[in-house]
Amino acid sequence: MLFNTALLGMMYATLNGFLHAAALADSAGVPVAAFADSALGWFMPVVLDPAGLAEQAIARGHGTENCFALFEILKNPAAQAP
Repeated sequence: MLFNTALLGMMYATLNGFLHAAALADSAGVPVAAFADSALGWFMPVVLDPAGLAEQAIARGHGTENCFALFEILKNPAAQAP
């Protein structure tokens, strides 16, 4: 249980760090899409595949939910879309 809590803490810190960084870039006039392309191309592939997770979440009916829907994908990666 503690191991899983540690991993989830790392995941949430990474996701929230990305969202914070995108907000900072936006406040400096950098378009969020441009920042996301740069950040996702540089950092995120090392950590996880956010585009793949988002596609899975949408395919499984979580498209209108917030980023915590990604937890459902990470929790059960082998599940099929309904």
